[in-house]
Amino acid sequence: MAQDLLSENIKWKDIRPVETDMLKEVKEKASIQVAHPSLLRLVLEKDGKKGWIIPVIRRDIKEVIDTFHQYYK
Repeated sequence: MAQDLLSENIKWKDIRPVETDMLKEVKEKASIQVAHPSLLRLVLEKDGKKGWIIPVIRRDIKEVIDTFHQYYK
């Protein structure tokens, strides 16, 4: 957990960026398509949401990593 790698006086829940809609979607899609494959992946395909928007995902993850890196002990 991120908090385990930070000083006790720094609270990750207070400094981490707000989870973007894209990262919420990525978690859900990863669960459906990768971690727990199910018939829901067919719904994603039908709705045109099967693909991954890598530049946006990378940008959002980079923001979280950069924030963590600023405070890493």
